[in-house]
Amino acid sequence: MCVSAVSGIAPTNSTIAAATSGGGPALAATVSDLAAKLTQITAALAPLAAASAGAQQLSAIPTVSTSAPTTTTSADSDVAGANAAPSAIATAATPVDPGTGAIPGSVQLAVPAAIGTDIATAQRRALAAEKADAASSSSEFDSSIIADLGAGPSAATTTAELAQMRAIEKQRSDADAKTTKRYADGDGFDYLEQRMEALVKSMPKAKAAKVRKAFKAAKKLASHATSAAKKHFDRTRPANQAGSGLDPSIATPKSKSFPSGHTSHAFAYAEVLAEVDPANANTYRDVAQQVAYSRVVGGVHYPSDIVAGSYVGTRAARRALEQAGL
Repeated sequence: MCVSAVSGIAPTNSTIAAATSGGGPALAATVSDLAAKLTQITAALAPLAAASAGAQQLSAIPTVSTSAPTTTTSADSDVAGANAAPSAIATAATPVDPGTGAIPGSVQLAVPAAIGTDIATAQRRALAAEKADAASSSSEFDSSIIADLGAGPSAATTTAELAQMRAIEKQRSDADAKTTKRYADGDGFDYLEQRMEALVKSMPKAKAAKVRKAFKAAKKLASHATSAAKKHFDRTRPANQAGSGLDPSIATPKSKSFPSGHTSHAFAYAEVLAEVDPANANTYRDVAQQVAYSRVVGGVHYPSDIVAGSYVGTRAARRALEQAGL
């Protein structure tokens, strides 16, 4: 049974009367007992129904088409499995550190498949905007990002996501908390920056210069667009919501919540690296996804914040790559 349907399963008094007509007191008592139990089940499932509704709204942020492109371009193929198997991104197929799948010394955070799929969908949408982005001005780029994010997360989405985050917090281990702090301190960014430096050393000078230019531009574009979107949507951080009940494992930034800046920054780096080193594309995207989800586990971002951040970062990277001639 779909959880969104539970609100209508409990029988009413008139339904009971109709069902027991002519059946005697014993039958009426039995049906009444069943009705009471169904009412209890309905109440127990109500939070799941709310979470399901929130998840459906989450998948629409940013506003994207879930259908795969009808043609495959070199840009499309850069999102590993994006057309055929979005879960390739969600399952982190190529870990950074064999045996742990995370930055050395950290633990692999278990990213829910639904969030991984939403991120893959957001990246596909970002790739579709690449050609238009390349010729746009910085202000046009920012405006396009904000327009694509639509009305932003609704109050119902926020309520559902807070419930989801409380459940995630209950499952957060001490090792998870330490990992969120490592990523908050920049371990993911450090790894991606080090990989860029290692790659350019083996490149011809002309290409190395283009890669450095794209890497720097992607970060700048992502940061600027994220700041503009944060100001526009003005979403309060999860732990700062009245009655959230959250206890973050990392410091809550003073900036607004939607979209996630750490996420947009990480995906901007990851997508530039994926372009110049496609053999290790999944590794870079895995790191970006770990950085992103660490913000949810740490209690400072909603899931929809990181989905939107992945969208911003991917678009920033593709624009930077196009402008750098890569």
